[in-house]
Amino acid sequence: DLLVAAVARAAAHHPNFNAFLTRDHQLRRFAQVNVGVATDVEGDLFVVVVRDAAAKEPAAIARELRGLQYLAARRRLGPEHVGGGTITVTSMLGRGIQSFQPIPYPEQAAIVGLADVEPGTETA
Repeated sequence: DLLVAAVARAAAHHPNFNAFLTRDHQLRRFAQVNVGVATDVEGDLFVVVVRDAAAKEPAAIARELRGLQYLAARRRLGPEHVGGGTITVTSMLGRGIQSFQPIPYPEQAAIVGLADVEPGTETA
C-alpha cells in the first residue's frame, strides 16, 4: 500500500517513467498514474490496477487493493480491474527470493520489482 503510493508519486514526479515508447520510438507520457499491482492467487498471476493512484492517500489505496484482491480470489475481475496500468509493481518479498528480472508490459516504460535482502547483507 505504501509502496504503491510511493511508486505512484515518484511516477507523477518523473513522468518519463509513467510513459511508453510508440512504434515510431516517440515517448508518450500518460496524464494519470494507474499502478498495476501483480497479485498471486493460488498460483495464478493477475495484475490489478489502482487508477489515479498518485492522487490517493495510502489508506485509500489499501482499501482499493483489498477490494481488487477479493475480486481476484473469487475470479470476478473484469477488464476495468486489470486494464490500463501505466506502471507496475511486482513483489517477491517474503518468498526467499533475492533477485529476479521483472519484465514491463510493452505499453509501459517501467516496472518496479522488489525482492528479499539476503541475510547479513543489510545496510544501515
